[in-house]
Amino acid sequence: MTESDELLISRCRRGDERSFEILFERYKGRIYTFIVRFVKDQKSAEDLFQETFIRVFRKARHFRHRAKFSTWLYTIAANLCKDELKKRRRRESVPLDAPAPGHKPEEEFSPRIEGMADSSEGPRVEAEKRELRHVLTLALDELPENSRMVIELHVMHGLRYREVAEILGCPVGTVQSRMHNAVQLLRKKVGKKLSKPI
Repeated sequence: MTESDELLISRCRRGDERSFEILFERYKGRIYTFIVRFVKDQKSAEDLFQETFIRVFRKARHFRHRAKFSTWLYTIAANLCKDELKKRRRRESVPLDAPAPGHKPEEEFSPRIEGMADSSEGPRVEAEKRELRHVLTLALDELPENSRMVIELHVMHGLRYREVAEILGCPVGTVQSRMHNAVQLLRKKVGKKLSKPI
């Protein structure tokens, strides 16, 4: 029987390193993908990824059981990402929309989009779906930071509006509004990109 996140973090509070390792293995892929999509630099992403889990271990005793562990974890990661982007803006040396060298966004973990591929549908359909994944990823990268984070958390990572609101520290209505605006922007951007050769 799989142990719940909340039970594992409770054990972490008592210094149980094995429980922490289980949580790390459970979430490392999703959290790294979430971080790298925002900072768009693999070295920075690796540093922030490590810092996220260091904070989880050190602050386990501060975890509030009325919140889901995953919400708390994403909040830590999101705050670190926002801090990193603020530092970059101040330095004005790294364009936020520049992909990292060797970084291919379309190859990232994205549960809802990766599930579109089905080898039984034939090469033409697979090629079309790969193209759509590529276009969606490019369009998503062009969204404003707040809208992009809502799409990432709600659509790509499957979190509820309430959880997204808690992570971003804003009302649920604001999350819904950002989601609506993001979808409208994505429709326009995807339509334009699909009308051009890739």
